[in-house]
Amino acid sequence: TYGNVIGNQREVHVAAGNRVRVGRDKGCDLVLAHASVPPEALVVHVRNGAWEVVVVGPAPVLVADQRLRTGERVRLDDGQVLQLWPYSLQVDLPAAAVAPEDAGRAELDLELSGLVAAIHVELLRRMDLA
Repeated sequence: TYGNVIGNQREVHVAAGNRVRVGRDKGCDLVLAHASVPPEALVVHVRNGAWEVVVVGPAPVLVADQRLRTGERVRLDDGQVLQLWPYSLQVDLPAAAVAPEDAGRAELDLELSGLVAAIHVELLRRMDLA
C-alpha cells in the first residue's frame, strides 16, 4: 500500500514477480506521479533468497529510520515502510521465490541502473544543480 503523505488517501498496488521498479517514469511497475520522485527511484527485488530495496535514483529513501542514498541497499521485512518524499510505501512481501533463470541479467540490470543514477547525480553536481 502507498499514499501521499500530504493527503490521507491510500492506494494498493499489486506487483508480480521478484523485481519491482518504483519511480515517476511510466515504464516503472509502480508509478508515483510527483515532480520530486525521480524517473526511476528504487527497486525492490529478491537477492540471495531475501527481499531488499536498492536506491537507484538521486532522491534519498528512508527505510526504518535509515536514510539510503543512490546505490545503497538494505534488506526488507514484511510490513516495513519506505518513505520517498512525498510518498510512504508499506511493503507486504511474499516469501522470496527461487530466483528465475535470468537472475544474473536482472542483477546486472540493477547495477546498471545504479551506475546511470550515479552518473546523473555527478553530472548535476558538476553543473552545480544538485
